[in-house]
Amino acid sequence: MLDSIKKTADTTYTKKYSRTDLVLAEYYINRKDSTTTQLMKDNNNVIRQVIVSKNKTRIYFATFYPNGQLIAKYKLDNFGQYIDSSKEYYENGSLKATGIYKNGFHLGVWKNYDSTGNYINAEEYDSNGQQIRVIK
Repeated sequence: MLDSIKKTADTTYTKKYSRTDLVLAEYYINRKDSTTTQLMKDNNNVIRQVIVSKNKTRIYFATFYPNGQLIAKYKLDNFGQYIDSSKEYYENGSLKATGIYKNGFHLGVWKNYDSTGNYINAEEYDSNGQQIRVIK
């Protein structure tokens, strides 16, 4: 995905940050489809966040552990809230949880796993993001 973004960008620039966790941002702008991709890197040059915006509205967000392992990636609605299906991971790469977001809240059944990938339980959420029950 990142290779494609970099190849289609017609403008790029880098900005330094003074934070200790994120020290550098690389921007890739594609004026043809009005997208901007922001790669936030730590002081070891490891990507820690990816943010994609279209027409100045964030549509995608991913976050990573310091070792580069994906924590989670999310599609965003026009208000910047999580939507659609999602998978979250432990630092070792094992699946942590799967489920659906709607309006930024958990919706329906979310399955949870331990750090070795074994199923623990599931949690069911209503349309307001309130947990209804735990399913063993």
